[in-house]
Amino acid sequence: MDIQEKRKKIIQLDFLLQQIAKENNCRLQNILPKNITLTQYFLLSIIKNNPNCKAADIANLLNISPAAITYMIDKLYKNNWLERIRNEEDRRVVWLKLTESGEKILLEVEKRKVDLALECFKNTSDEEIDFLLSILAKVLDSQQKTEG
Repeated sequence: MDIQEKRKKIIQLDFLLQQIAKENNCRLQNILPKNITLTQYFLLSIIKNNPNCKAADIANLLNISPAAITYMIDKLYKNNWLERIRNEEDRRVVWLKLTESGEKILLEVEKRKVDLALECFKNTSDEEIDFLLSILAKVLDSQQKTEG
């Protein structure tokens, strides 16, 4: 395959990935419990997967303002899904941690998300899923090497 053909295929792939992400977000929105938004779910997931993170860390990760992330974190805190833990040596440092209630709602959404994914892949063989995993892992590895 020459470079022009490859370029066209990459453009098609990029379009498909964007459409899949858009469709996935719409479907995920539809299966969320009524008391949580998609943004709140994503934030809970980020906090769960980044122990000892601070609001500033999340703001940097998402490329949003500290004021915006503070507003979103306040909503999680008010729903009792998040606790703020002050560093005893430096009281200015506040770590974010999920509460038991936050863990519970995150697990509920994750289960629904996996069920949704299983439905999407119902006509896909195990071999095809393994192949897709392999390809996506290679792409991610390539991206991470390019960043560093």
